[in-house]
Amino acid sequence: APEFPSEYPIWVDEEARTVTVAAGVQQRTLLDFLSTYKGPRNLAQGKGWTLPAFSWFIDQTIGGAVATNTHGSSLQHGSLSDQVVSFQVIVANGTLVDISRESHTHLMRAMR
Repeated sequence: APEFPSEYPIWVDEEARTVTVAAGVQQRTLLDFLSTYKGPRNLAQGKGWTLPAFSWFIDQTIGGAVATNTHGSSLQHGSLSDQVVSFQVIVANGTLVDISRESHTHLMRAMR
C-alpha cells in the first residue's frame, strides 16, 4: 500500500463522513488513499474507505471529473459532482469563497 505524508492534500472527517481533497489530485490517488485510510477513530474498522460512486477513468483529477460531470453515476449516489458537499474557490478579486448549498445555493448548482 502506498504511504502518504501527513501534509498530503487529502483530509478525512470521519464523523461527517466527508473527504476534503485538492482539485489537482487524481481519482486513482484519492481511491488509493481512502482504501488504506484507518484514521484516528478507525470507524471503518480497518476496512478502508471509498467513494460511493466514481468514474471509470480514474486517472482524471478530481477537479476535472467534477467540472465535466464525468460518468460514474449511480441511481443512489448520483455522479461524482453530486457527491460534492462544498467548494473553496478563489474568485477574480482574490477572495476565498466557501460555496455550499446552504451558503450560496445558486453558485453550488453552477459549480456542479
